[in-house]
Amino acid sequence: MTSLSHQLKRLALPQTDASLLICHDVASLLFDPKDAATMDRSTFYALGCTGLEELLGLDPVFADFQQTLFSPSSQTLERSVQSKEVNRQLDDSISLFLSRLCPYFLLKPAHKCMEWLIHRFHIHLYNVDSLLSCVFPYHDTKVFVRVLQLLRIKDSAHRWNWLQCLQKPGVPLSRAALVVHCTTDLGFMDFICSMVPTSIQAFSAHPGGCSQLRVVFSFYASTIVSALDAVEKVSESIISKLLPYVHKGLKSPLADYKAASYMIVCQLAVSVVLEAGLVDALAFQVVKSVVKEPVLDKEGLGCLMVLLQNQKDGAILGDSDTSVLLSLNHPQPSVRALALEHLMDVVTSGQVCKRPQTRADSVHMSSFFFFQLSLLDFITFFLQQQMAQYNTQSTWWNPEKLDANTCCYLNLLCRLFAVIMGGAGEGPASGGFRDLMKVLVQVHLPEPLMLFRFLCLLWGYGGNHGDQLDVKVGAVLQTQALYMGRALLASQNAATLRLLADAHSPVVPSLLVCLCSPVREVRRAGLGVLQSLSAADASPYQPITERLLRNSEEITADPSYLNTALAALHQDSLSSKSQTQQKKLQTSMQQLLEVVRSPNCPSYTAGSLLRAMSHVNGPISKSFFSSVGDESVQQKLLAVMFDLLVDNRSPQVANGVSSAFKGISVDAQLVANELSPPDKPAVGGTVQQSRRSRMTSVAEPEGGAVSWGRVCLILELLQHKKKLKRVQTLVPVLFSLLSRCLESGPADQTSVEYTKQLLLSCLLNVCTKLGPDGPAPDPGVLDEDKFSVELVVQCIRMSEVPQTHHQALLLLGSVAAIFPDKVLLNIMPIFTFMGANIMRLDDAYSFRVIDKTVQMVIPALIQLSDGQTSPHMVAMATRIMHVFADALPHVPEHRRLPILTQLVTTLGPAHFLWALMLLLFKLHATAAHAGDKDAALQKDLDFWICVCGQFEVNEQLTSVVRILGFLLRLPDDKDDGETQQAPLSHKKEEPEEKGEDLIFNVDAHSSKELRHFKFICVSFMAQLLRSNSFIEKRTVFGGPCPSERTLCFRLLEEILRYIHSVARCVEENADKPTAKFWRVLLNKAYEVLDQMNALLPTDTFITVMKGLMGNELPSVRRKAMELLNNKLQHRTRWEEPQVAVFLALIDDLLSVVGKPRSQLTRDGVAEHAVNRQTALYSLKLLCRGFGSAHQEAFAPVLVRAVEIVTATEEDKNVTGSGLLCIAEVVSTLKARAIPQLPRLMPAVLSALRDRKELLTNEIYLLSAVTALQRITETLPHFISPYLQDVTSQVSALSARLSALRNTLSTKLPPRVLLPTVSRTYSSLVLDRKTQLGALMSILKEHISHMDKDQLSVHQSELTAFFLTALDFRSEHCKDDLDEAERVEGAVIDCLVAMVMKLSEVTFRPLFFKLFDWSKSEVGGADRLLTFYRLTDAVADRLKGLFVLFAGNLVKPFADLLRRSERLFESDPGEHKTCLLLRSVLDAMTKVFMYDTQRFLSAERAHTLMSPLVDQVENLVGGAERYQQRVSQHLVPCVGQFAAALADHAHWKTLNYQVLLKTRHSHAEVRFSALLLLLEVASKLKENYVVLLPETIPFLAELMEDECEQVEQQVQSVVQEMENILGEPLNAYF
Repeated sequence: MTSLSHQLKRLALPQTDASLLICHDVASLLFDPKDAATMDRSTFYALGCTGLEELLGLDPVFADFQQTLFSPSSQTLERSVQSKEVNRQLDDSISLFLSRLCPYFLLKPAHKCMEWLIHRFHIHLYNVDSLLSCVFPYHDTKVFVRVLQLLRIKDSAHRWNWLQCLQKPGVPLSRAALVVHCTTDLGFMDFICSMVPTSIQAFSAHPGGCSQLRVVFSFYASTIVSALDAVEKVSESIISKLLPYVHKGLKSPLADYKAASYMIVCQLAVSVVLEAGLVDALAFQVVKSVVKEPVLDKEGLGCLMVLLQNQKDGAILGDSDTSVLLSLNHPQPSVRALALEHLMDVVTSGQVCKRPQTRADSVHMSSFFFFQLSLLDFITFFLQQQMAQYNTQSTWWNPEKLDANTCCYLNLLCRLFAVIMGGAGEGPASGGFRDLMKVLVQVHLPEPLMLFRFLCLLWGYGGNHGDQLDVKVGAVLQTQALYMGRALLASQNAATLRLLADAHSPVVPSLLVCLCSPVREVRRAGLGVLQSLSAADASPYQPITERLLRNSEEITADPSYLNTALAALHQDSLSSKSQTQQKKLQTSMQQLLEVVRSPNCPSYTAGSLLRAMSHVNGPISKSFFSSVGDESVQQKLLAVMFDLLVDNRSPQVANGVSSAFKGISVDAQLVANELSPPDKPAVGGTVQQSRRSRMTSVAEPEGGAVSWGRVCLILELLQHKKKLKRVQTLVPVLFSLLSRCLESGPADQTSVEYTKQLLLSCLLNVCTKLGPDGPAPDPGVLDEDKFSVELVVQCIRMSEVPQTHHQALLLLGSVAAIFPDKVLLNIMPIFTFMGANIMRLDDAYSFRVIDKTVQMVIPALIQLSDGQTSPHMVAMATRIMHVFADALPHVPEHRRLPILTQLVTTLGPAHFLWALMLLLFKLHATAAHAGDKDAALQKDLDFWICVCGQFEVNEQLTSVVRILGFLLRLPDDKDDGETQQAPLSHKKEEPEEKGEDLIFNVDAHSSKELRHFKFICVSFMAQLLRSNSFIEKRTVFGGPCPSERTLCFRLLEEILRYIHSVARCVEENADKPTAKFWRVLLNKAYEVLDQMNALLPTDTFITVMKGLMGNELPSVRRKAMELLNNKLQHRTRWEEPQVAVFLALIDDLLSVVGKPRSQLTRDGVAEHAVNRQTALYSLKLLCRGFGSAHQEAFAPVLVRAVEIVTATEEDKNVTGSGLLCIAEVVSTLKARAIPQLPRLMPAVLSALRDRKELLTNEIYLLSAVTALQRITETLPHFISPYLQDVTSQVSALSARLSALRNTLSTKLPPRVLLPTVSRTYSSLVLDRKTQLGALMSILKEHISHMDKDQLSVHQSELTAFFLTALDFRSEHCKDDLDEAERVEGAVIDCLVAMVMKLSEVTFRPLFFKLFDWSKSEVGGADRLLTFYRLTDAVADRLKGLFVLFAGNLVKPFADLLRRSERLFESDPGEHKTCLLLRSVLDAMTKVFMYDTQRFLSAERAHTLMSPLVDQVENLVGGAERYQQRVSQHLVPCVGQFAAALADHAHWKTLNYQVLLKTRHSHAEVRFSALLLLLEVASKLKENYVVLLPETIPFLAELMEDECEQVEQQVQSVVQEMENILGEPLNAYF
C-alpha cells in the first residue's frame, strides 16, 4: 500500500466508510458470524440492555450510559452517516464506557454489552485503541483472543499488526511476548502507561471506584517492572518515557497507583545507575508522597531504602574502581579504609555523627550499619520538618486520644528511639548512634517535660493492647528507657524535679505501672528512677514513694507486692494516729485515684493502677449506696460511675461498673438528671466574657446535652435494670433525647440509629411497668402531653433500620393500653408503615412485633369506636385490612397466613372476615398476572380458603352471606366511558368514605375488573363450601340452636336471590359480548348452591326447602324444588323421621302443581309451567323413594296427575311431566291405582293417537310411551278393556319405523338416495345431531347392497360426502367429545364399509386424498384426530393389505408423537390429545402386527423408535388416562414394534432406550418403563438373553427405588423374565 493510501486510511471516518452499509458477515463476540447475520438489531439491543442491567447491579457507575450508548434511540443511530463532531462525542462515550468496563471484562454481562457496541457502533473498527486498553489486562485469556480476532490489522503499517499472528491460531498473548514487545516498542509502553490515567479519569466521578482500578494498576505495574527487568540496558528514552507517569503516580492519592510507582522506582534503581540529580528528585518525590499521604509509609520508606542503597551506596569509588559496598569487604586494608572515609564524609555532611577514629587494617565493619545511620539521619531530618504540625503538648501522651497524624509521628519517633538505643550500646557505630540520640532529643524533645512525657509513654506502653501506635515496646526497650530516665533525672535541677513529681505529671503513675511488671529488671530500673525522683520536695506522691523505696527489695522480688503496699498505705490513711501523716496519705491516695479518673490518662495505665489498688477498697454495693442518704451524694456517685465507664475502655472497668449499677436501688430521677442537659452558664456582660462563653460553648456538646457516647452507655445499663424507683420520671428526658436524635443530619444517621433503639427500648420498659398490671402512673409526672406518640411515629418514618422499626412498633403497642387516644390519631401511618416495611421481613422477631402491635392497638380502636359495627370502626378497620392486603404479595409465604389470622381474630371474624376476603379478591382482580392465570387464581383460592379455615364454620358462613349481600348491592355492569372521579363537593359533604366503597369502588374500576371481581367472589364461595377444611370443621345444622337454622336459611335465601339476579342478567345480555361471562357466572352460582345443599343435614335441608317454596320469587321456588330433587336423586337410604318430613312436602308440591293460571301475570305463565313440571318431577322422585312404604300418601298425587292429563287445554310439557309422574305413581301404588284406570287409560291412548303432537314434541311422545309401558307392567290383568287399542298403537309405531328404514336402504337407487342423504346430513348437523347415527346406518346398509359398478360410478360423490361428514368434529362439535365420538364412529363405520368394496387401485387414491385432507390447515388438529381414528379402523379391517400403504405414514407418525402436546388449544385439549395418541398407537400396532414383508427397515425403525419410546414420558391427560394409554395402547405397540424389527442391533437400541426411561424422575414413568421392558422381553422370548447384561444393572437400581410400587413391579418383572427365558436371573445380579 502506498504512502498516500496510508494517509487516506488514517483520515477515514465512520461517516465515510461505505463498507458498513453492505455487510455479508456480522462481527460478533458471542455468536458465529453467520448466526449473527441472521439476528435483527433488536435482539442485539435487548442483549446489551440485559448486560447493562446486570452490570448496574454490580456497580452504579454504568448508569451514565443508559441514555447514551444503550438508549432506545441508539438502535437507529448509524455512525457511518454521522458528522465528525457526533462521531467524536460517540468515541469519547465509548472510551469512557470501555474504561469502566475493564474491571468486569471477564463477566458475562460485560460480553453482552460489548456485543451491542460491536454490532451497533463497530468499536472493533473505529475504537481499536480503547477496546484493546479494556482487554489487554486479560491478554492471557481466550476472551482476549476472541476480541483480537474481530480486529482488522492485516495492514503491516497498522499499529497493532504485531498481534495479527495470534488471530488465526486463536492462542492467547503470552506474558513473555507482551514484555518483549513492550521493551522494543516504546509507543506500546506509553500506551500501557497511559491506560492508568485514563482509567482514573473514568472513575473520578465515583469515589468508590478505587477498588475497580486494581486490575489496571496490577497490569501496569507487572508489565513495566517485567519489561525493565527483561531489557538488557535501560536506555534514557525508556526512562524519559516512564518518568512522567512515575511522578504522576507518586503524587496520586490512590494507594494502589502509588504502590505501583514505588515498584517501578525500585526496579529502576536496581536495573540502572541513575544520575545524582534524578536520584535526588525521585527521593524527594518518594518522601513527599509519604508525608502527604502516610497510608503506605512502610512501603515508601522501603522504596527509599532500595533507591538510596542501590544508587548512593552503589556509587563507584574512583580510587578502587569498585562500589562502596564491595570496597568495605575488600581483602586489602587500604581499600577498606578508603571506603570508610567516603562513608564518614557522607555521614558528617548530614551533621549526624562525628568521624570515628579507626585503623585501616582493622576496619571490618559492615556497610549496613553506615547505611542505617544515614537513613536514621534522613528520618530525623524528616521528623524535624514535620514536628510542628503534630499535637504533642498534652500532659499525658495518650495514644487512645491522639489523631492519626500524631500517632504516626509517635510511631516513627518510638521506632527511631528503639533503633538508636539498640545501636548506641556497643559496636563500631555506637558513637554515631549516641550523637544521633543527642540530635533526636535536641530536635524533638528539647524540654525536660516533653522528654519525660515521651519516656512515660515508653514505660507504660507495653500494657496497651490497642496498640494505636503500631509499635512493639518490649521489656528491653522499657528497661533502656528507664535507665535513660534515671540518668536524665540525675542532671535535672530542683525546679524541674518538682515539676516532674507534680500531681499533673505522668512520671510517678507511670513508674508505679513499671513496679507491677513481671520482669524483675524492669521493676529494679523503675525503683532506680523513683529513687532519683525522690530528691524532689513538696510532691503529693512523697508518702507513697517513701514507703515503696523502703520496701524496694520486696518489690524487686515480688511483682504483686505493690498491691500489698498500696493497701497498707490506704489502711494507714484511715487508722494513722498522726493526723498530719493521715492527711498526707489520704491526699496521696486521692491523687492517685484522680489520675485514674483523669480523661488524659490512658486506659491501660488506669487499668494497671486500678489493679495495683485492687486491695484498697471493694466495689459499690447495695447497702453502701442505700446508706448514703443524701441524694446529691448519690447523684455524684452515679456521675462518677458513668464518667468512669465513658472514659475507660477496659472491659474489667465496664464489667465492674455494670455489676455495681445492677446491684443498687436507684431513683429514676437521678438517672434522668444524668441524661438531662446541664445548666447553661450565665453569660457575662463584657466583650471578653462573651467571647470566652462562646468559646466554652463550642467545646461543649451541641445544645448543652451530654455526649451521645455517655447517653448510650447509660441507656445500655438501663436495659436490664430492675431496681429502679419512680420509673415514669425517665419519660420526659427520654423523649427529649429521641427528639435530638431525629434532628441529627443524614451523616449522623448510622451512629444515631443504635441510640434510637436504646431510647425506644427504655420507653418500652417504662410502659411495661406502667401498664395495666404495673403501678399507676403519677398524673403530675406522666400525662398524655409528655408522652409524644407523634415522635415515635416520626422515628418510624425517618428510619430505615428494621431493628428501630421493631422497637417503635412494640412501644406503640404498649402505649395503646395506656393512652389509646394518642395512638389512634396515628393509627393509619403505623399500619401503612407495617405493610410497606415490617411485613416484608422474614424473621420470627418481626412477626412477633406485628402480632404484638395488632393485639395491642386494634382492641384500643374497638374500645374507642363504640364497638365493632360503628361506621367509623368499619371504615378504619377496612383501611387497616387494605394495608395488609396490599402488602401481602411482598410478605414471605409462610408468614402470610399467621399475619392475616391474627389481624382478623383481633378485629372479630364475624364482622370483618368477609371484608378482608373481598379486599383480597379485588387485589387479584385488578392485578396483572404473568403466565398461567388459572394457576395463579387457584393458588390464591387455596390461600384464601386456608385463611377462612382458621375460623369457626359459623363465622365462615356469616362471611359468605355478607359477601353475597355485597355482590347483590353492586351494579350488574357499568359503562367504562362513564368512569370518573367523585366530585370535590361530595368529598366535602362526606369526609369519611363508606366501608363498602373502600372495599370496591365501582367508579374507580373498569367493567372488566367488576366482572372479574364478581367471578372470583363466586368461585371462592363454591370452592370454600367443598373444601376439606370447611367440611371437617362444620357443625351439624338444624339442631336445637335456632341461630344455626337461621344462618343456613339466610345463606340459601341469599344465594337464590343472587342466582335470580344473575339469571336475569343472562337473559338481558344474551346478544352482548358479555353473554358468556354471565353464563359462566350463573354456573358458578349454581355450584355454590349445590355445595350448600350437599352440606345441609336432612332435617335442616327439608325445613329450609319448605320455607323457600313459599318465597315470592318463582325462580327461588323452582330452585328449591331442584335442590330437593338433587337430594332425592343422590341418596337412597333415609331414617324414618326424615321420611316423615319428606312426606310432609307432598301438600306443598301439590299446591304448586295446582296453582290456577288466573292468578298469574302474562310474563309469569311460562315460568309457572316450568315450576309445575319441576313440582311433578319432585313428586315422582318422592314416590320412587318412599311410595312403596307409604302408598296412601301418594294417592292424591295420582288423582292430581290424572286431572292434568285429562285436561284438554293443558300445556303439553306439563302433560308430559304428568304422564311421567303417573308412570312412577302407578308402579308404586299398584292395586291402589286401579280406581283411576277408567280415567287414565283413555287419556294415555288419546295422547298416542295425537300424531301431530307426537311428531312435534318428542318429550310428549316419550312420556306417553313411558306411562303406557309402566301401566302395562304394573297392572297387566286390569287393562283388558284397553288392550286392543294399546296393541294396535304399539304395533303401528314399531312396524312403520322398521319397514321405512329397510325400504330407504334397499329400494331407492343410489342416484336418488345419495343426494338426499347429503342434504339430510346438512340439515341434521345443525340442531339434530343425535339423529345422525340413524342416518349413517341407512347409508351403511345402502352401500352394502351396492354392486361394484354402482360403487365405481358414485365413488367420487361418496368421497365428497365422507370428506364433509368427517369434518363433523372440527366444524360442529369441537368441545362435546362424546357426541363427536358417537357421530364420527358412525361415519367411519360407513366409510369402512365402502372401503371393503374397493380394490387396491381404487383405494390408494382415496387413502392419499384423505391423508392430504387431514394435513389441511382448515380443520386444524381435529382433522388429524379423525383421520388417524379412520386409519386405525381401516388397518383393523384390511390387516396385512394396509401395510402396503403405511410407508407414507412413518414420518407423520413420528412427528405426531413428538408434538402431540402442542396440537390442541381448546378447553378439552388434553382429552383430544389422549384420543389422538390412542388412535396413532393403535394404528401403528396393527401395522406392526400384520407386517409379513419386513416393513420396518433400518431407516423406518430409526425414525419411529425414539418418538415411540419417548411416549412413556408423556403424562398428558392426568394419571388415570396416562396409565390407561400406557397399558392398553403403548405397551402393545412397543411389543409389536420389537417383534417386527427382527434385528439384534435394533433390539439392543430399543432395549437401551427403554432402560434409560427407568431412571426418570417421575415414579409413574419408571413404572411404565418396566411394563415396556417386560413386553419387549415377552415378544423376543429367548432372543432377549443377549440383552440381559445391559438390563440387569438398571433392574438392580430399581430394586432400591424410593417408590414402593416401582420396587414391587421390578420383582414381578424379574419373575416374569425368568418364566419367559426359562432360567433364573440371580447369577446376573
